[in-house]
Amino acid sequence: MKSYYKRNLILFLILGVAIWANISSDVYAKNIFVSPTGNNANSGLTRDDPKETISAAINMADSGDEIRLLPGIYLGKTEIRNYYGEAEKSLVIMSDSPDPGSYAVIDGGVELVDGITTSGPNAIDLSNYGFEIRNSRWITLKNIKFQNCWAHTVVIRSSQYITVTGCDIRCGKRSVYPRDGSHHVLVENCYWEQDPRVFDTWDWASLHHGVGGDPAGVAPLDHFNGALLHPKESGGSLIMRGCVLKNCFNGFRTKPSTWQEDGNVEIYDNVFINVRDNAFEPESYAWNIHFYHNVMYNSYKSFSIDDCRGGPIYIYGNVQSQELDPEMGLHYEGGYPDDLRGIWKFKGPSVLTEPCYAFNNSFYTYATAFREGEATNRLMKHFNNAYEFFSSQSMSGEMGLTDWHDSFAFDHDAVNLTWPDNIVNHDQEQHGIITELLFIDGLGNDLKLKSGSPCIDAGTVLAFPEFDWVQSYEGSAPDIGAYEGDHLVEGPPFRYLEPPVSGDAYDEKPRIVRHKIDGDQLILYFSDEIDTSTVNTESIRLYQNGYRVVVMDIFFLHNGWKMFIRTDRNLNDNELSLSMDPLPRGVNGEDATHWASTIPLPVERVKGDINEDGEIDIQDVLLVINIILGLFEPTQDQFWRANYDNDGNIDVVDVVQIVRFMLGSR
Repeated sequence: MKSYYKRNLILFLILGVAIWANISSDVYAKNIFVSPTGNNANSGLTRDDPKETISAAINMADSGDEIRLLPGIYLGKTEIRNYYGEAEKSLVIMSDSPDPGSYAVIDGGVELVDGITTSGPNAIDLSNYGFEIRNSRWITLKNIKFQNCWAHTVVIRSSQYITVTGCDIRCGKRSVYPRDGSHHVLVENCYWEQDPRVFDTWDWASLHHGVGGDPAGVAPLDHFNGALLHPKESGGSLIMRGCVLKNCFNGFRTKPSTWQEDGNVEIYDNVFINVRDNAFEPESYAWNIHFYHNVMYNSYKSFSIDDCRGGPIYIYGNVQSQELDPEMGLHYEGGYPDDLRGIWKFKGPSVLTEPCYAFNNSFYTYATAFREGEATNRLMKHFNNAYEFFSSQSMSGEMGLTDWHDSFAFDHDAVNLTWPDNIVNHDQEQHGIITELLFIDGLGNDLKLKSGSPCIDAGTVLAFPEFDWVQSYEGSAPDIGAYEGDHLVEGPPFRYLEPPVSGDAYDEKPRIVRHKIDGDQLILYFSDEIDTSTVNTESIRLYQNGYRVVVMDIFFLHNGWKMFIRTDRNLNDNELSLSMDPLPRGVNGEDATHWASTIPLPVERVKGDINEDGEIDIQDVLLVINIILGLFEPTQDQFWRANYDNDGNIDVVDVVQIVRFMLGSR
């Protein structure tokens, strides 16, 4: 008799849930499908019934939804206005296919011939963007290809927590363009290429400033004078990581008008190939910028800190090398071919008031490190850097440094040529060395040190008390150059710094900016200080290879900037994932965030947890019923989760078993 009543109770629950599913279908995240051959009158809830435009999908989307773009070409700009997503639940606009060859293509419709438009306005004056995001927050663009979008690709105005990830971008002056106070913008794992002729054919003057000027440009090619991440008067908190940039004019560049704009920046783990101007170019003001663990290959002048106020700037663990004689376009029409001119463009007249720390970088080049007239800024602190200069048919590398200021400090560096007069005459490089550096393969871009290199254990230990950080090393002292043994050197972890003038428009949500593993401990570094009373072992969900790891205890150092999580096993970085629920709070009262964390959120494959929120509840039952009714088309992973009995079909039996699980019966 009890079994009879329980079975009927289950059936009654299924009926009630089915009715609720029809009247409350918006309580869970959903997939919305779009196709260039779709129709906006369609539901958009299955691949066979897609919307036609991205805008139509956005109009029916809620926080946490995925707008999945079926393969094809989507013409024209999509505008997103006043979309106020919920924190930690980004609206994701993404290609439905994970195969890069089948990514959805956003086409701005501007086809260039020999780099210029053939009719109408020049490309620099166009607004044929891929996306224009205004007054919005918590949006992600993922795995999308962009082409023919000019002058820019993704324009972000007065918006926050915007992510561009995994995209293939073949266009754009300021390709990702945060402006008008936008803050917290992440560009990661993207490929960006403007045009091979930017590097090897077109003249620099036309690319830099178009027609006219001095030296004179002859073609309107200045729409290439931008960068992959190019903020202008943004609110800062910008990240570019894991990207490949090739055949482009600049890599990262800023355009602030005041000190508090375009600051608090991290640029790391990127590869820059064939950069016609600068890989790194903060303009006017530079506030708390970290540039590290990047590879630069064939870069005209890697670092341009020109007429720039502010600081601090941290540049470390970077590697620069080149071809023996790279082929480049002319400097100006009728003039001389360009070459890789230098490494540091560190000029005034405006000067830094906080240091530029350049340490533990490695260079293999025929360029001059500091050309004449290009070391007139202030506060260059230059330690543990390795320079191997060579000569080609046209160039002979050297340190240069014919300019000097008493605020400079150079020591524990290594070169394979003599020190310039300014080093000798100002008692610098007391511990520096002149030697054959013994890079493993300079032309092959392997600037690790060979065994027996004089640079091993020849550096100095750096410390930054403001970060509670002291440099670690393996031998008797740090190595000179970008590598400590086989890995890139570690530098101070990023911390958010409020600008030194009023006008900061937001409080930082503490986020994980770095993590390290030490045996059974996971160490987390935060961008802002955590209120340690708001986190405990129960709030931390840690996974290794998809399996839950037991958290034994936690403790903090350096107040709330550095968290240690002790677990029941030795950890590694292979498929490590982390979530915190509830999120801890910062001492500033702001909730922490998973946004831009260096550790991904867990994706634990659990039968019945269709919406992947870590719980099996009524929302999952709703999703299964909507799958059965044809109102929701699951991804392959969601199908696996919903097929509770593993029979290859999603039906009422799966609903019964999930409900039984919820009722405590197995």
